[in-house]
Amino acid sequence: ITAYWAIKTTGAVTYQVLGQVKNSCIIVLGFIIFSYPVLAKNVFGIMVAISGACAYLYARILDQRAAEQAAQRLLQPSIHFVDDDKTTNLAVKSPSDKDLSSRRVPGSP
Repeated sequence: ITAYWAIKTTGAVTYQVLGQVKNSCIIVLGFIIFSYPVLAKNVFGIMVAISGACAYLYARILDQRAAEQAAQRLLQPSIHFVDDDKTTNLAVKSPSDKDLSSRRVPGSP
């Protein structure tokens, strides 16, 4: 039941990455508890697993920050006015303004 909750909360990829980190910890504890001789390939494999998890965590943090910044931009809309000499003007006029022919909208001729 907790596995389903963890997958729903974090996502399937994150769940798998955490599973690999858990396996690496179990292997390290096995080396320590049972005094098994540590080979270079064992150390290399554990380092690859841990560094991959760290890289995934870093990428996930960057992705979350980018999503937060995008959400902030959506919450704070801004309208930029451009000089009349440019071909792409964006203007916001009040309903009392009668002459709309001098304003151009992006994409219009």
